[in-house]
Amino acid sequence: MTKFLIHKFIPNYNNKKSAAVRNSYASLSSIIGIICNIILFAVKFFIGHTTASISVITDSFNNLSDVSSSIIVLLGFKIANQPADKKHPFGYGRTEYLTTLIISIIIMYLGYTFFKESLHDIFYPHKLNLNMISLISLIFSALLKFWLSIFNKKLGNAISSKTLIAASIDCRNDVIITCTTIFSLLCSKFTNIIIDGYVGIFVSVLFFYSGFTIFRGTISSLLGEPIDKNLISEIKKSLKNYDGILGVHDLIVHNYGPNKIMASIHAEVASDMKLSASHDIIERAEKELSHNLNIELVIHTDPIEINDPRIQKFSSIVKNYLASKSKELDAHDFRLVDGKSYINFIFDLVVPFGYTKVQMEDLKMDLEKVLQNYNDKIICIINFENGYN
Repeated sequence: MTKFLIHKFIPNYNNKKSAAVRNSYASLSSIIGIICNIILFAVKFFIGHTTASISVITDSFNNLSDVSSSIIVLLGFKIANQPADKKHPFGYGRTEYLTTLIISIIIMYLGYTFFKESLHDIFYPHKLNLNMISLISLIFSALLKFWLSIFNKKLGNAISSKTLIAASIDCRNDVIITCTTIFSLLCSKFTNIIIDGYVGIFVSVLFFYSGFTIFRGTISSLLGEPIDKNLISEIKKSLKNYDGILGVHDLIVHNYGPNKIMASIHAEVASDMKLSASHDIIERAEKELSHNLNIELVIHTDPIEINDPRIQKFSSIVKNYLASKSKELDAHDFRLVDGKSYINFIFDLVVPFGYTKVQMEDLKMDLEKVLQNYNDKIICIINFENGYN
């Protein structure tokens, strides 16, 4: 069914990097979600009043909130795909994250509201009514939501959308909620135990937890998360394949929304290379990688000395030592400045976040000791920095 809907309603569905195609995926998810949830709301609201069940009524309003969430997703993707302008030169891609944030707040608010109603039902319990029509309707609801969860997950994974994946998780929670609702109705039908209010408490806590989890993940995206390691590896690997580029470092990636990524990186070239030659290499690399990787890439040319054998030797010693300590340690931009009684060996050293000043000082001292075994005049001047990937 999912493949049929995608092939039927999404032109050029395989071009998932296209903003228009992403928007079509989101629109399909939203429209299907609106249709399904309106049907479920009407069915559950009717059943809730017929059976006088607070948990069923609670569940029905969850479906109504899902309708509003689907509408918000639809509008959010529309705004996110607007072209850049003077006020927002990097586009509106992060609107998708704000959309997810709004959905999470709605879910948490509903969890709070239903918690209060369920507490009231615990203190003032009442017998529930269940008939075969109600039971069949609820089972149908669980099955439909289960399909909708899988549907949204497939669409979300197809376009790497946290918003659609969050919608899938919300649908999955609805399946659990409906199943627990059926359980409370069966208990009331065949025993004298009334657990409807307690089930409502469980439902409300699940709402709040689900909403908070989505909220926390979205805030993390807005603050800035590490970019996919595969993309990082591809950028570095592709750059090193260009003749004349000896190494790369200081890769910084900015995410302005799904498939809207800007990156900058330093590319090392021989210091004796002609400026025009290095410029041609860098400009070609920028254009080709930006197109091939669907990013906006800016490359800074970093001339390095390749004719001084001392730099080659000392930099190799430093890198080998760091590799033996941790994969997260790295060094670049090596320079030598000769003095009368000493040699300044200057370089940048990348350390993980959380490294203390004491750890940095100990690392500096260890490196100096290792290097002074080869030349006792060496003094390390190190610029410590954190990597962004």
